Amino acid sequence: MRNRVQKYVAVPPETVFDYLAEPLNQPDWMEVVSSVDLSEDEPVEVGTRFKHTVDVMGRGSREMGLEVTDLIENEVFEYSQIDGPYPLKTRYTLGPAGSGTLVVAIEESSPPGIYYKIMHPLVKWAVKRRLSGDLADLKTQIEFSLESTGDEESESWLKRRLRGLRG
Repeated sequence: MRNRVQKYVAVPPETVFDYLAEPLNQPDWMEVVSSVDLSEDEPVEVGTRFKHTVDVMGRGSREMGLEVTDLIENEVFEYSQIDGPYPLKTRYTLGPAGSGTLVVAIEESSPPGIYYKIMHPLVKWAVKRRLSGDLADLKTQIEFSLESTGDEESESWLKRRLRGLRG
């Protein structure tokens, strides 16, 4: 199953990337994510692993292990599930759009079993709706934060990590 949604965010790609590619921010803008476990000593790079605690479609909480599989500063943040009931990959791409950023989210999964085969259209619709809501919340968080602080130049935690890698 593949879902694709997009959203315009009225800030530059660098600002969106800094917020989006920080796994610890995910509970603030992802509806189903209640917590993220990531050691602050690790740099975020391809191969970085972290854990989500998520609500699985109203069926209780589940911890999912994830791994960053693609990371291009200001352009791409992608991760895949490394322990879970089925393969899942989520990819965010960012591109300039006027004075802001077009964020595209693509989630690919292969749920097994007859339940998902029968319920495929409903599950696909629910996942697309969740992704759309997540991007709307991402937009709100970023744009509201900038309005509140008025500081587009503040250095993010991720940018400090990336600078440390190059350092």
